[in-house]
Amino acid sequence: MQKYLGTIIIGVLFPFVISAQNTYIVDLSGEGDFDTIHEAVESASDGDTLLVQSDQFIFNNTNGRIIIDKTLTIIGTGFNTVNDGGTELFDVTGGGFFDLASGSDESRISGFRMINQVTGTSISYPIIIRSGADEIEISQNIISVNTTSGNATLVYTSGENVLIKNNIFFGGEYHIYASGANTHVSNNIFGDRGTTSYYSIYEAAGGLEISNNLFTGIRGSILYFTYSGEAYSNVFISNSSNRIYYLSSATPTIINNGYFDNSDDAASSTDLDVSAVTNDPLFNNLEVDEDDPFDLVFFDSGNFDFSLKESSSYLNAGRSGSDYNNLDGSRNDIGIFGGPYPFTMVMGGSTIPTVSNFIISPTTVSPTGTITIQAQGRVSSGNN
Repeated sequence: MQKYLGTIIIGVLFPFVISAQNTYIVDLSGEGDFDTIHEAVESASDGDTLLVQSDQFIFNNTNGRIIIDKTLTIIGTGFNTVNDGGTELFDVTGGGFFDLASGSDESRISGFRMINQVTGTSISYPIIIRSGADEIEISQNIISVNTTSGNATLVYTSGENVLIKNNIFFGGEYHIYASGANTHVSNNIFGDRGTTSYYSIYEAAGGLEISNNLFTGIRGSILYFTYSGEAYSNVFISNSSNRIYYLSSATPTIINNGYFDNSDDAASSTDLDVSAVTNDPLFNNLEVDEDDPFDLVFFDSGNFDFSLKESSSYLNAGRSGSDYNNLDGSRNDIGIFGGPYPFTMVMGGSTIPTVSNFIISPTTVSPTGTITIQAQGRVSSGNN
């Protein structure tokens, strides 16, 4: 989809496009610095930023999983559909999307719609973070797979101090398998996995923090603790799980979570919680039940609002302490808009402008005079 701007004040564009020499545009239409993400990653240097324009990028046997072994920031236009301005990565072979290897410390992957539609076969992880790849951030993506076979884990991380925030997860055996120390999973939405045999989040290393997430429409178990992780300020609503928590000789901190309309078996595990809230969270608009899983189709309908009504008992009821406060300094709200990483409900569209033409007037000016610098550019592009 093409969109053209009129006049833009250049001060708005400087931070995004031309302030750094190592910022590159990836555009399938050929109007950027690179046509594919693969080419851009291969050519980029440590510390560079890649801005990926709206389009559908196919991952196949020719352009498969991208191995990243340097610090890169890779940003798409959002996780909406391409027609609505998002950047979609579509996996047709099950090879996965991003493989963050040792040397990719402090890399960021953000703003993508990652869809795998392979069925009846093993798949590689859509995102894998290797040992030695530390302080990675995975944020504001939709990650969805259509199979529960093979290694259908959406994010597998062995890196340390990984932050996974503001994403939406559907499908797979595990949503997140945390095999690296000090993984923080915050302010994400977790929907149907389509399987009862595995877990939404599996703790395989110490220091896991699970905070301010929404778990809804999930079959099977949800959280598996093998160490002493933490789960706080999360919402569990309308899950048909056989349990919410499974403790394998672990002593996690489970505090100030909210539960409503879960199956009886799942509800029986909430007695592990300190200061649990069991009322209806009173979302402004969200209707999900055990027989109607919260899936990608439901999400794309856009007929929901996860914010809490003013009468909700989940407001200011999350974990207390300055480290957990909302951005305005108030006590943590239970749910995805609470805490220091509130969910950003930006689904795609006009987030990455590309300058195509400068207009400077007048062309000559006295030492005390004023010039006006304007720019014309494209906000998002795409062939679909």
